[in-house]
Amino acid sequence: MPGLDAVKKKPKLLVLGKLGAGKTTFLKYVAMQCNEGKFQSDRVPIFITLKDFAVRAAARRALAPNQPGLLEYICQQFSDSSREEIFTAKSLEKAIAGGRALILLDGLDEVREADSDRVLKEISKFSDQYRKNHFVMTCRIAAREYTFEKFTEVEMADFDSEQILTFTTKWFNNKAVKAEMFMERKKMSERKN
Repeated sequence: MPGLDAVKKKPKLLVLGKLGAGKTTFLKYVAMQCNEGKFQSDRVPIFITLKDFAVRAAARRALAPNQPGLLEYICQQFSDSSREEIFTAKSLEKAIAGGRALILLDGLDEVREADSDRVLKEISKFSDQYRKNHFVMTCRIAAREYTFEKFTEVEMADFDSEQILTFTTKWFNNKAVKAEMFMERKKMSERKN
């Protein structure tokens, strides 16, 4: 099933994939499609790197016993950036409370083990509290055993030859290294293995 179809059909999706399979690239693609009004244009895409969330929350824990939850973290991220001119923390919070967000949670497997339980509980609590939003989370296959009862698990398929060629042609468009040279080196590398 194409990735966007899975996101459209399943409001809570856990995307599993091998190292380098393109999980982060997929989430960024979903966010771009949403921003451009080509996919779930009625939603606000919010991209969260879970490792950064865990690290910032751990740093704040040293200063204050109450660690920021995902909502506070999201609002802080937006108010710390130039995106404040588009969304205020208040309007973003209102969009999330109203179920109009597309929450993209990247790299569950990259959260340190010391922070893992807290982050897992926060994701579970947040996705229950704001269940009208759509959630897509990524994790490496067999990184750790996670259970998210309300999330549907899907696995990213490897690219076939045609998809590799299409991707590399677009990736290397207007770059010094050409797609043909990359593909030739890839084939040579595969022959050696």
